[in-house]
Amino acid sequence: DQIVPPTLNLEVGGRFAPEWIPEEEVRLSLYLRLARVEDSAALDALRAELSDRFGELPDEAEALLGATQVRMLAQDAGVRRIDAGPAAIAITPLDWSAKAPTGLEDKEGRWLFRPESDQPAERLAELEGVLEELAEA
Repeated sequence: DQIVPPTLNLEVGGRFAPEWIPEEEVRLSLYLRLARVEDSAALDALRAELSDRFGELPDEAEALLGATQVRMLAQDAGVRRIDAGPAAIAITPLDWSAKAPTGLEDKEGRWLFRPESDQPAERLAELEGVLEELAEA
């Protein structure tokens, strides 16, 4: 049984910038490694390696790693899709019949989460917290 990763439409875009990692082959190999990361420990190890090899991570690299963390958490929490909008973040569970957990609004088979912050990086961190709670439930 192959697990299909959740679809993520987040407000943050991330990348390994050529200004930070000039060698295209190295960037491509790092993208492949990132796509294969399966748990937080491996992601933390990759983050540490990137910092050691290339220096402090720029915001867009942090955003890319954050999106990877959200992907893993969403998969663990049984989430099919996440769509971030200006007012709320919609979480579509794999189980359409599931009731919205406390703190989330149930709307047409999706759960709405309204982050406190309007800053994309902070909203992503808040979403990570919600997904961690969902995975533990």
